Amino acid sequence: MTFATVVSLSLHLFMLNAAINSDEVFYVTGALTIMNHTSCGSAGTLASLQPCNLEHPPFAKLLMAMSMSAFGDGNLGVRLPSILSGVFSIPAIAWLSSSLSGGNRKAIVAASVLLSTSPTWFIMSSVGMLDSVELFFGILALAVYFSKVGQSRGGLVLSGVLMGLSILSKEEGALMLLGLLIYELILGKPKRIFYVAVSSIVTILGVLWTYDLALTPFTNPLQHIQFIIDTSIRLRYQGGYLLTPLQWFFQPRETLLAVVALVWVPVSLVWVFRKGRAAAGLSSFSLVLLAATLVPLVILYYINQRQEYLFYEFQVVSALALGTSGLLGKRGPWVVVIVIMFVATFIFAYYFPLLRSIYIS
Repeated sequence: MTFATVVSLSLHLFMLNAAINSDEVFYVTGALTIMNHTSCGSAGTLASLQPCNLEHPPFAKLLMAMSMSAFGDGNLGVRLPSILSGVFSIPAIAWLSSSLSGGNRKAIVAASVLLSTSPTWFIMSSVGMLDSVELFFGILALAVYFSKVGQSRGGLVLSGVLMGLSILSKEEGALMLLGLLIYELILGKPKRIFYVAVSSIVTILGVLWTYDLALTPFTNPLQHIQFIIDTSIRLRYQGGYLLTPLQWFFQPRETLLAVVALVWVPVSLVWVFRKGRAAAGLSSFSLVLLAATLVPLVILYYINQRQEYLFYEFQVVSALALGTSGLLGKRGPWVVVIVIMFVATFIFAYYFPLLRSIYIS
């Protein structure tokens, strides 16, 4: 895990000077309005709201604004929050895997390597966007929840606050909370999730209200949340190349996780149906998390013809890495784990020279 974290940080810094891409501009502009305390205009005028990027929550942009205040508005200041969030997601997913597998070393190592060698993960954690921050706080919230820390009421509240920060970074973070909610309802433990849900909601409302009072025309956080939802629903297919949520699995650079999913998903389903609640653990939670982060996107696509982008599957990478680590930890000998990690590293190394041009475009 430590080795994967250090190598990943080095590779991220190596890619730091790649040109700013068009998507980053939206979030940098939004972060600059926070840094410069710029008012966002009238709620009735979409054009006046556009520079503030109010269609997404503010927390990741706040971190970007703080980074740019410290290091300038060049590549380092813009991308540092994403890079650090991405790199620290590696020990976070190792912690989560450890908590769910009872400290299984094969599962811990596999989760760390499979996440850190995912080209999708590397691309999104190398650019100044919101997704890497959202994923880090989501994984960390889950890790706290399932660890010994989460056995106390204070630990559950901490997990909820971290989950709230994930959702405040990008709204798709709510899908990880949905996965946790479904998992605990299946296990019959609604009291634990109650503390997480309440503290998440309080965190979201408190941060949004403070932000709105300071810089936006929204009079309350519910109005802002409604704006985010409405904007997301309006993101419909406008012609040209139409992406589907399932196309991510057919990307050559993610072949390994997609192929291995064909093994661990049915194995986990059989395990859950045979054991019921006794199947609680890494594989069963990974299955629920995969469904929670993927199925809503599929539903929105087919019902609303919502325009999809492949990086929307960013959370799916963590679910696939966890599920694969669960399969390897429980049933795979070390030689199989090593072979899988070698293949993952080889694929990443093969595509690494191309990643700069991929995320610039």
